[in-house]
Amino acid sequence: MAKTVVEIIHIVPLSGVGKKSGNAYDMRFAQCIVHQPNKDTGVIEPIVGELLLPNQFKDLPKGTYEVDFRLSVSQQKRIESVVDTITPYVPKAAPKEPAKATA
Repeated sequence: MAKTVVEIIHIVPLSGVGKKSGNAYDMRFAQCIVHQPNKDTGVIEPIVGELLLPNQFKDLPKGTYEVDFRLSVSQQKRIESVVDTITPYVPKAAPKEPAKATA
């Protein structure tokens, strides 16, 4: 599966105590731009949205990352994708043009 390039532009913390459970929670929602290629044209089309960061990534700084997702079952028994790994994005270098011969 291909990695998804995600640009995190802002992180919103959300913490408190659950009304029903009484358990404390501390979540981070990353405001993102997903740089996704259109399957038909190959053109990168931005998708703007919010991504729930897993606990191990809650202190992640703003920046551009490659994100791998995995499938999970939610509390509502829905199958959804969740973040599996996040690594800093390193753009691939453009191919170098061959040197031109001079006369």
